[in-house]
Amino acid sequence: DEAQVNQAAEDTIWNSEYVRQRFDFNAYDPLYLVVIRAYRLAAAVTIPLLADYVGCRSWVTLDRSLSTAGAFPVMSDAEFMSRRARLLAAMRR
Repeated sequence: DEAQVNQAAEDTIWNSEYVRQRFDFNAYDPLYLVVIRAYRLAAAVTIPLLADYVGCRSWVTLDRSLSTAGAFPVMSDAEFMSRRARLLAAMRR
C-alpha cells in the first residue's frame, strides 16, 4: 500500500508524489518493487540511442551484449543486505 512504499522511500527511486500518483491512477494496478543489485562496469560503454529504446519503457533489450568481466558491486555485501532487509520489512507491514 501507499504507506508501505513511502516508508521505503529512502531505498527506492520513487518520491512520495510519484507514489501518490500511481495509487491515485488505479488502485487495482499493482506497483511492483524489484530489488536490484547494481554493478559498475570495468570500463565505460557508450550505447547509441536506437528507435527501439525510445518511449515509455521499463526495460529494453540492447542490440548487442555487453561484457560484464571485471564488474564489481557499487556497495558492499553488508550494505546491500541491510538495505534489502529494510525494504522487505517495510513491505511486510
